[in-house]
Amino acid sequence: MALQGGEHKDPNSAMDPGRRIQKHHSSKGYYSRPIGASWHGNPDSPVANTNAPVLVFDENHDEPQHLRVNEAERLMGMTTDTTKGAGISNLDRMKSIGGGWDINVTSRLLRYFGQDTRDLFLAAETYIDKLSSDITKEQLHQCSTVYAIRETSPDDFNNLITESTKKYGTDYGVKLIAMAEYYSRSINSALPGDNFVMDSGAGCHVDPDTIVTDPDNKTRLTGFLGEATWTKGRGHIPLRIHDDLTGHTVDIDINNADNVTNSRVSLLSMGKLINDGWHFDLSQGSAYAYTPTGIRVTLDLGRDNVLRMPRNLRTGQDADPLPINTVRPSTKEQVTSEFLHKLFNHANPDKIHRTLGVTQGYKQPEAPLPGCHCQACAKANSRRKGLSRKVNICTEARTTPSSHVDTTRQGSHTTVNGVNTVNMVNGTVNIGDFNAKNARSTHQDADESTLGLRG
Repeated sequence: MALQGGEHKDPNSAMDPGRRIQKHHSSKGYYSRPIGASWHGNPDSPVANTNAPVLVFDENHDEPQHLRVNEAERLMGMTTDTTKGAGISNLDRMKSIGGGWDINVTSRLLRYFGQDTRDLFLAAETYIDKLSSDITKEQLHQCSTVYAIRETSPDDFNNLITESTKKYGTDYGVKLIAMAEYYSRSINSALPGDNFVMDSGAGCHVDPDTIVTDPDNKTRLTGFLGEATWTKGRGHIPLRIHDDLTGHTVDIDINNADNVTNSRVSLLSMGKLINDGWHFDLSQGSAYAYTPTGIRVTLDLGRDNVLRMPRNLRTGQDADPLPINTVRPSTKEQVTSEFLHKLFNHANPDKIHRTLGVTQGYKQPEAPLPGCHCQACAKANSRRKGLSRKVNICTEARTTPSSHVDTTRQGSHTTVNGVNTVNMVNGTVNIGDFNAKNARSTHQDADESTLGLRG
């Protein structure tokens, strides 16, 4: 975190009794995350508004806790209650602490100038703002070089500041300090091991830890400045993300990602994610990404106006590709009359409406939903009511020339061309020896239509 005699200071020395800071692994060992300037929540007990907060293990709590104001002050090299004042809330104090300088580092450097460090801090901050608004490629390279010297050899960095100040003046030394601090803030907000950069202008996912499953699928990528890089193949990025809606940790894969081993920043293409079924809710103060299965991930819009998503990789056997689940879970937006009708065991609309009034998870509409046609219910209703066995036969005869029709009447029966027909007598059907075959013959011979009606 901070320097003490050229060595890193243990951040736990700044914690209150019974509390220790959560550390994270890096190529240089374990480190504590930098304190950010974005805080929200209760003015007396604020919480960090970032996906990479500084968390503390507390003996009195099962879950990690956020920093306290006095702890943050000591971590940044301040004495306890330095930021305390009338009308200043803990939320305001944490924002100012997170947006300030680490006095442990900067005071050790600025003491060589032999003047009021407050003026030097102001001058350095002014130059940092200038770099943030307009920095060239050459200046960025210079910043990275100065930062590398500061991190690898603090004594060499001190000597560089001292000699440069003697030779070129105080302003030059302050600029060197500002350049290192600017680069430190930039990479702290974009550590490849911590998060992805969400890029709406990128056409592919790029990550140095992509697990290559198709080594022959190599792509030539071109950067903003025209430099070309060949990927090492295509595969998936094994992630373990936090679902904001349920509070659970979920494993997902970012498929069709390119492996670029020398990439300094992990990059996700927003356009490619949208085509894969993701959607985004972006507004000032809240930014969320939703996976195709409905998992919500909080995005972080940094002070550099770059949108980022947490990057927590699965390792070992857990990094193997996840099985593809083609079943998409039902959502509330998919609920229809047909769905509820089947869900509630083919109930009628009124019963469904009353059930929704006492069911959690669905909002009862103001009026019952319209009914729907259900084939199963229609069949069941027909069996329950039964079918009438009464047969009504309606005969419609069209007259043909008398030479072709021989009609005789025998009692209650009428014979046409020697074939018995059926007559209605006082509302009763006399079947006689009538059958379907004779009816068809009658229709052919006498041009007569016989209609069978079942009631």
